[in-house]
Amino acid sequence: MTNQYSILFKQEQAHDDAIWSVAWGSNKKENSETVVTGSLDDLVKVWKWRDEKLDLQWSLEGHQLGVVSVDISHTLPIAASSSLDAHIRLWDLENGKQIKSIDAGPGIFIKLYQTIKQQLFE
Repeated sequence: MTNQYSILFKQEQAHDDAIWSVAWGSNKKENSETVVTGSLDDLVKVWKWRDEKLDLQWSLEGHQLGVVSVDISHTLPIAASSSLDAHIRLWDLENGKQIKSIDAGPGIFIKLYQTIKQQLFE
């Protein structure tokens, strides 16, 4: 048995390079969905999905190399991103500002991100 997938929406030129990670979350206060994308262009972008439309809310700068994973907290307006620059960054989704940067050393996007993700989001 094979799974069948189809494209429901496509955002042209969302990033200047390949997107490696996407996370979805709900914003009950605004009655919208939040989509966070991480790309090899070193950017994290925060999008609002509302009324069948995807609007860019924030373009978050800080990583020095490609962003390989992103996630959204289910309880707080916070996103996390990890990059090939060996940093985990926490972002405030309400104002688009960086909350914290953690220098985690080599291999960040595998082991350490999973540990921090578990502590922050579960």
